[in-house]
Amino acid sequence: YQAQADYAGDALVAKVAQLRGVAPEKVRADFGRGGVMHGAQAIAKLATTAYDLLILDFNMPVMNGLQTITAIRAIAKLAALKILMFTVVVDPAVIEQISRAGANGYLRKPIQLTEFSTTVRRTLAAQ
Repeated sequence: YQAQADYAGDALVAKVAQLRGVAPEKVRADFGRGGVMHGAQAIAKLATTAYDLLILDFNMPVMNGLQTITAIRAIAKLAALKILMFTVVVDPAVIEQISRAGANGYLRKPIQLTEFSTTVRRTLAAQ
C-alpha cells in the first residue's frame, strides 16, 4: 500500500505544483502539514487542527474512506468540513455510498489536473 500511496502522492504533488507554478518541494512541504496515512490518523488530526477541506482515498488501511467519512460526520464540530474522496471505483452504487456517507464530492483516479482544480474550487465555494 505504501508504494501506491507514494506514487499517487507524487502524481498529485506534481500536478498541484504545475497548477500553482511552484516547485514540487514547496507543495510537498504544504501537504506535509496535514498529511496522514489512514482514516484513524485523519480523525485524530482533525481533533486538534482545523481544515477547510479533507481529501481522502477510498482505499486506506485501518479505516477506509467510507468508514472515515461516517466517523467524521458523527462529530458535530466537523459538520461543516468539506470532504472529497479519491477513488478508482466507477460503480455507481459505490459512488452513491460515498455521497450518502457525507462526502461533498469525489475525484476519479487517475487524477486529471483540470478536474482536480475545478472540483476543489467548487467544493470550497459551496455553502
